[in-house]
Amino acid sequence: MSATRPPLLNGRPPAAPDAPQDLADTRPGAPWDVIDVAEYLGISERTLRALIADGTVQCIRFGRRVKISDQEVRRLATQGTG
Repeated sequence: MSATRPPLLNGRPPAAPDAPQDLADTRPGAPWDVIDVAEYLGISERTLRALIADGTVQCIRFGRRVKISDQEVRRLATQGTG
């Protein structure tokens, strides 16, 4: 069973179970934007980018775009960065 994303407050579409299903980024398992992950984990975007730069957080790069897998977000939420 895959985890669902919580509603976000930064203007991004919510991914709660009652969220519209036509929004691509609300699919369970879809990669997350850095800003969404930072907000979800309660850390700054700057801190998260530093963790990505030093290899603590694994990411997916599409040119200049940086995404974080849903699996990595769940790992960070449960285990932290240690």
